[in-house]
Amino acid sequence: MYSDLISIQKPARYLGGEYNSIRPKRDSDVRVCLLFPDLYEIGISYHGFQILYHILNMLPGVSCERAYLPWTDMQKYLRTSGKPLSSVESDAPLMDFDVIGITLQSELHYPAVVKVLDLAGLVLYAEKRPSDHPFILGGGPCAYHPEPVSPFFDAFLLGDGEEAFPEIINLFRNEGVKRLSRLEQWQRLSGIEGVYAPQLYLPENADFHHIVPTDSVPKRIHARHVISLKPEYYPNQPLVSNVKSTHDRVTVEIMRGCTQGCRFCQAGMIQRPVRERPVDEIIDQAVNNLENTGWNEVGLLSLSTSDYRGLSHLLPRLADRLSGRHAKLSFPSLRPASFTEEMAQIDLGGRKSGITFAVEAGSQRLRNVINKDLSEDELFDAVERAYRCGWKVVKLYFMLGLPAETDDDIEEGARVIHKIKKLIPRRGE
Repeated sequence: MYSDLISIQKPARYLGGEYNSIRPKRDSDVRVCLLFPDLYEIGISYHGFQILYHILNMLPGVSCERAYLPWTDMQKYLRTSGKPLSSVESDAPLMDFDVIGITLQSELHYPAVVKVLDLAGLVLYAEKRPSDHPFILGGGPCAYHPEPVSPFFDAFLLGDGEEAFPEIINLFRNEGVKRLSRLEQWQRLSGIEGVYAPQLYLPENADFHHIVPTDSVPKRIHARHVISLKPEYYPNQPLVSNVKSTHDRVTVEIMRGCTQGCRFCQAGMIQRPVRERPVDEIIDQAVNNLENTGWNEVGLLSLSTSDYRGLSHLLPRLADRLSGRHAKLSFPSLRPASFTEEMAQIDLGGRKSGITFAVEAGSQRLRNVINKDLSEDELFDAVERAYRCGWKVVKLYFMLGLPAETDDDIEEGARVIHKIKKLIPRRGE
């Protein structure tokens, strides 16, 4: 058994004690575990958990910890040793928590949900799960279409969690609510806007396109959206992972939502309306996070950073603050049409590396079909501008398998790439 443990890859995934992690409260009314159904390196980079971890641990009487899907070698060890899946902070079995919050970032996480519940020793199906087991709450983008995994969850939270999740947890601070039957808990939580308890709904006439309530619960669930992105939502001391994570840098959200209406983009629809953060708050968070983490890179998080209306004021001021700290600034994927000369020329202290443009479809015809507002000339101009202003690498995002796609669309994408290749300078990629 010990030989199995010795052979575990990257044991730091499971040790806890990360820089800026929060010690669990000894005397807490509610214990919450945020569970990311994927590897530690991916889950620790999820900005949503950084926010919720910070907010929940700020609540009086609430202690919040984390757990992740272990790699196959650790899964084998847990099964052979009989040890249940535990939290990172205190190595507490997930069975000991009152609420387990699982994010569903994509459908690829669905099998992992079943696996983590099984590894934790929990009864899989909500309708059979005893009331002394943790309450399983789902959230994230896939909470908007939860039926494929609804049998495993007690409830789902649709939309933003900054205000709604504390409302749910504060309900569980009441000892009377904790002692209620699971059915009564579902009913109580259904009174919170944005909460969907699937066990209280049934398909109408065996038609799964129409699901109706079986109790006095809302017929239609309205997603929760915070009105403004308040500075207190964001931690000054974000978690720093024990191993190299997929996003190994300070992440600062500058806006939520998108002004575009691309037909393939779920996030652009469910994150409406657009909410932007003030420039001063963004700069303060970036500088504080750098001081409190040791990272030397700041990534600006949004669906389309180049659409942020205050970008012309933000970039020069932020670059000036970062240059003295020998830190670099990185962008997520950008819309070529809004990649301005001012953005391209921003002084990053000689640290311009790569920039990413989201093209999505190879042909103009297919981009029109998916409502992707981008012309070839705009793309070529953006690429030329990037190289001319000192960017060394240009990365392009394409999607294959879009509805209405033909072989001609794919061949057209190849032609576009070959044409862009002619714009690359000698030392560019």
